[in-house]
Amino acid sequence: MKYEPIPEFDREEILRQLKSGNENEENIVLAILSAALHDDDWLWAQNICLKGLGHANFVIKRAGLIGLSHVVRLHGRLDLDVVAKKLSPYREAHELSGYVENLFSDINIYHRPQSEN
Repeated sequence: MKYEPIPEFDREEILRQLKSGNENEENIVLAILSAALHDDDWLWAQNICLKGLGHANFVIKRAGLIGLSHVVRLHGRLDLDVVAKKLSPYREAHELSGYVENLFSDINIYHRPQSEN
């Protein structure tokens, strides 16, 4: 397996990929991760990741969780109330629970209260 960096998509491309459907699974995953890794607006990136989490496709859901971890690591911010509500159904889902636990770990390490920004 060869490492390939996540490309930097503009917002228009990210939104276009999210609307493209399951047949473009890899492109949707790249769009979510691009938002998480490259967009300067943590809230916008968070919301893109949450859209991924709400997708029916497992791989896209997982990308949403991984993206949220990137957002909190890079920006030190997440809207914890919104994220916690969206995560509750997945804490017990066997196939995603490890990713959810990783996200909570990242939140505990990297999240800074708003007054510290």
